Amino acid sequence: MRQASYDMLWVLITSYVVIIMLELYAKKGCPFCAKVLNFASTNAISILVKDISNEDYVAELVEKGGKHQVPFLHDTDTGTMMYESDDIVEYLRGFNIATS
Repeated sequence: MRQASYDMLWVLITSYVVIIMLELYAKKGCPFCAKVLNFASTNAISILVKDISNEDYVAELVEKGGKHQVPFLHDTDTGTMMYESDDIVEYLRGFNIATS
């Protein structure tokens, strides 16, 4: 009986784990990128930052978004892609219950 309870608890816990894969193309010194990163940090939202000082990331950015502009967010889970820091922050609000 103890094993069944443990298995049930494990299913319950793992069913609430959500993996969000957010990629933010950014560059150091960009105030708009800093705005997005500060919001994410303050609200405990994990984002993979791709610094476009790396030429490989520039190529990815242009391939995905069509422009050499940052910040650029790509939610690999939903396929959502966007520019503009205000739009990105608004999108990120949906990932944090405390900000909703």
